[in-house]
Amino acid sequence: MKNQYYFVILLSLTQLSFAFPNLVAEYRMDECFYLGGANGAASDISDSSSPNYPATSINTINSDHSNAKICRSAVFGNSGYARLDKTFKLKKKWSLSVWLHFPFVTSGKKYYVLGSYKNTGDLPAFRYDNDILSWGIYDNSGDLIWQSMDNNLVGWHHLVFKNNSKDNITKLFLDGEETNSINSSTKGKVTILWSSTDSLNRQSLAANMDEMKIFTGNLKSSEIQTIYNNENAGLNYDGSIRECQSCSGANISANSWDLISLPIETRNTPVTVNDVFASMSGVLNTNWFLYKRTYDPTNNSSNYEPLVSNSIVDFSKAYWLGSELDNRWDIAGLPLVNYDSCAGNCVEIPLTPVSLDFAIDPDDGSGSVRFNMTGYVNINKPVNWADCRFIVSDLEGNNRQVFTPSEAEVAGYAGKQIWQYNGAGDSASNSYNTCDDVGIGECKLIPLKGFWLELRGPTKGKLVKLQIPKS
Repeated sequence: MKNQYYFVILLSLTQLSFAFPNLVAEYRMDECFYLGGANGAASDISDSSSPNYPATSINTINSDHSNAKICRSAVFGNSGYARLDKTFKLKKKWSLSVWLHFPFVTSGKKYYVLGSYKNTGDLPAFRYDNDILSWGIYDNSGDLIWQSMDNNLVGWHHLVFKNNSKDNITKLFLDGEETNSINSSTKGKVTILWSSTDSLNRQSLAANMDEMKIFTGNLKSSEIQTIYNNENAGLNYDGSIRECQSCSGANISANSWDLISLPIETRNTPVTVNDVFASMSGVLNTNWFLYKRTYDPTNNSSNYEPLVSNSIVDFSKAYWLGSELDNRWDIAGLPLVNYDSCAGNCVEIPLTPVSLDFAIDPDDGSGSVRFNMTGYVNINKPVNWADCRFIVSDLEGNNRQVFTPSEAEVAGYAGKQIWQYNGAGDSASNSYNTCDDVGIGECKLIPLKGFWLELRGPTKGKLVKLQIPKS
């Protein structure tokens, strides 16, 4: 018995001796897509650690579903960066772990910054100068000190930067092994991560990255090797199993509603509610609920219709999904949308025009416009609303006219604005984000999310479609 107790105590001490320093932030970059700050979106880059420091993607960042170290990775374009929603301050010692894909997309002199404070930078930066790769660190005067590194890196490589401001040394570990160091010190305050912007007055570069973590403390060499081994094997940094979430569906929290779209091809292949929502926990119309919008053919009124398990879901329509439980729905295995309207580069989805034009018909109280509850049909990439087009023709499809949203508003056919449900409250005044094709910042249609648009009187007796580009 004494020996058994001694073994338990020894095991506990061994585990404690290999505990990682405090993890400040863990960005796995497993997001299905990034909105780039459009539609007022924030916190679309999640932090898997606690406390939580989410970030917001700005400008061009794409989710890479085919080239990643674990699950998915992020590709930062020439204008893309991530802004922390709140600042965290590093201590005198810190470590940064990240996977980067080499070589970066670059030519000439370009920079890639892993973190900065007030656009001057604190965390490491990279540059290509005449195709020579170096890494750098900021000193207390705000100047970058550069150190050369392997110029022949290809594919995914693990980098750890270990900083100790007490002795002013920052060390670089490449694939688990110490490579070189820079004699410098940093201020230790971070507001922006992964910036490939022009903050250094140089043309920037695009970079593909994955699994970024920041620690308040110096990782030991053995811990760096452990992180490298674990993540190289597709595990979390601590050796636990990573479960890659599907991008073919979405979660819904208990006691909430969501306006969803189903980006699946149903024009020639009937798809039922049960085909899409078989993974939902609970009973339909008891624990969770699904409603579609129906349109009166004699006036401009609309209503909601509850669906049952064998109801057919309609192509390009949006649905209200409510759940009393934490739930998830998934369209994996169902046919993806056929982009057949523009040589495979766009799809035209039907809209419901007004039945009464109040300029010529009497007002029967049903309203002068027809609001369409519409679904976005792309599965994992947003598209700019400004790139969409209204197509208006006669009922036979002849005499086609093509309008941008703003042009359709001027012509009287539609409003240029869309409404996207944000779940912020119960009243219509605060539950929707609105944007149009000419406002400040990009207005995007979001995968798996429905939206509202407005058709007006002159669409009576017309065939109206919304043309959506593939990407």
